[in-house]
Amino acid sequence: MKTRLLHPLLVCLIPFSLMGQSLPDSNLVNRYYYTAKVWGYLKYFHSEVAKANYDWDTTLIHTLAKIKLSTNDQGLNNALTDLINSAGEMAIPNSPPPVVAESLKYNLDLRWMSNQILSPAVRSALDTIRSRFRPQTNQYVGQTAAGAPTFAYDQLYYSRGYQATEDHWLLSLFRYWNIINYFAPNKNLIDRNWDDVLKEFIPKLLNGGGDLNYQKTMMELIPQIRDTHGQVTSPVIYGIVGDYYVPLKLKYIGGETVVMKTLGDVPGVKPGDVIRKVNGVDIHVVRDSIRRYTEGSNQASVERNINGRIAGGPAYTVAKLEVEGPGGRKEVSLSRSLSYASYLAGLLQANPVWRKVRSPDSLSLFGYVDLARLVQGDVPQMFVDLWNTDAIIFDCRNYPSGAAISQVFRYLFPGPLFNVRFTKPDVQFPGTLYWKSNTFNISSVGTIYEKEIRILFDEETQSAAEYDVMILEQHRPSLKIGSQTAGADGNISTIYLPGNVQTFFTGMGTFYPDCRPAQRIGIVPDVEVRPTIEGLRQGRDEVLEAALQHKIQRLVTVERFGTSAERSMLFQNYPNPFNGTTRILYSISLPGVVKLKVYDMLGREVRTLVAGYQVGGTYSINLDVPDWPSGVYFASFEVNGRIVELKKMVCIR
Repeated sequence: MKTRLLHPLLVCLIPFSLMGQSLPDSNLVNRYYYTAKVWGYLKYFHSEVAKANYDWDTTLIHTLAKIKLSTNDQGLNNALTDLINSAGEMAIPNSPPPVVAESLKYNLDLRWMSNQILSPAVRSALDTIRSRFRPQTNQYVGQTAAGAPTFAYDQLYYSRGYQATEDHWLLSLFRYWNIINYFAPNKNLIDRNWDDVLKEFIPKLLNGGGDLNYQKTMMELIPQIRDTHGQVTSPVIYGIVGDYYVPLKLKYIGGETVVMKTLGDVPGVKPGDVIRKVNGVDIHVVRDSIRRYTEGSNQASVERNINGRIAGGPAYTVAKLEVEGPGGRKEVSLSRSLSYASYLAGLLQANPVWRKVRSPDSLSLFGYVDLARLVQGDVPQMFVDLWNTDAIIFDCRNYPSGAAISQVFRYLFPGPLFNVRFTKPDVQFPGTLYWKSNTFNISSVGTIYEKEIRILFDEETQSAAEYDVMILEQHRPSLKIGSQTAGADGNISTIYLPGNVQTFFTGMGTFYPDCRPAQRIGIVPDVEVRPTIEGLRQGRDEVLEAALQHKIQRLVTVERFGTSAERSMLFQNYPNPFNGTTRILYSISLPGVVKLKVYDMLGREVRTLVAGYQVGGTYSINLDVPDWPSGVYFASFEVNGRIVELKKMVCIR
């Protein structure tokens, strides 16, 4: 009877290994492991399989039946030989293989082909495929216009033809594993060896438990890629996780689960209250039980998503919460009665979409804009109202409307902006990537808001919102305030798996123009500020307060094109902190005399990197200083005798 008090996820996601099933034979697991590797390799590299003239999934199902009956490595190799032969003869190429930089081939590790468990005949056949492979169109993988890979052809056994059997569960694992293996641009950021993940999850699917175990195992598998976009859903999973919420917004603060906001009047609960138990279970036990099934690129996004799982659940289930506030502990029961749409609507602030706010010392007048509620048609009036402020604060602790934020950019930038670099999977050469720089096309309104902007963000800032911040922060001057974002920036790719399971991953690697990575790291604030429990109890927005308290920067506009200001800019060095070597990127709008110097903490010039005339463009300098002591240094960037910007650099030995 006690299980009826548990959180719904605790009841459904108890590991089936605790229920007494015996572990599968390790040799069988190893044979399945190599079957997954060979099947996936042929799927994406064999010229005839790539045409999808016959059903490669069903071919795997037949192969798995043979593997299951095999008792030794000879049986494995016989089955793999049949699998390879079923693909037909590999096309003979008439051109040399392309040359790809090693740095862009980290998804192409084929050393497993030489393992002695594979017979000489199998190794030879695989080597023939490798030597004959040339980039090719493959029916199993496509690409969006933006560059994210697509897998629409993989919908077989997604909604039809699925049987809740071990073979179909292994098909699901093998399909997912190979897609990530060859096409996930951020696979190099996964904490674990991806081969080890395959070896771990094969026995989980052979361990009994039926279709629920399969669905649960996929929920545990997907978070292994450490990607906030890595959500997984199906009718079964939806029934477990649910999509209805209690009227509370929770936040993880200093190791505690805290009520950040109540959606309407919630008797017995106030912002700043700490959740101690859920349905009689200690909150830390609840969080730990959910964590293994929760996606997230970094710890901040994982904890955010756990908050959502606690607040959410199947429709109208009851959350019995023990909360602690200034007056002590109490127990309240709340129904998960808010649909996801209603829940999101309730989170929006009741204040105006934009307003004017005085700094604490009353010396500066700020504009404040809630980007979550700003709509495209209101942007011109918003700038009219806030034009004469000393600075504008853009709150991006949310997911802005793409149309509205694009309109905002027209008032902040004079024209096209080189804002990001991408690594994109080469779908014609699986396992490799290519670089693509992106220039964001901005059609300026003509007169640009040249005063400072401030950008607020936290773990709620994800994907397109992170991309928006990467553009906003290139406005000069600007100041970023808040805490680490979700670390999942880039178009998503969808994977279809048996049993109506659907999941996603970030399909492009995203980097700053100076090649600093954004995935998992997210946006790094200039001023780190997090809400506190006491601040919530006092009704304060401490991140906004920090934005109002910092003095206004007043940097100089260097050059002009007609009526639009075109700014030269200095990017943050990368890596930073650095140990002896770092890279500095800068851009200048028009030809001029450029000086780039480095000073120590005492203001002494320690290195001149650039001193002379340069035409407009983007430049990169490698700073190699193996003898510099640890400490803080400053890069000073001048154009035509005027200091444009200073950047703090930290050297660590």
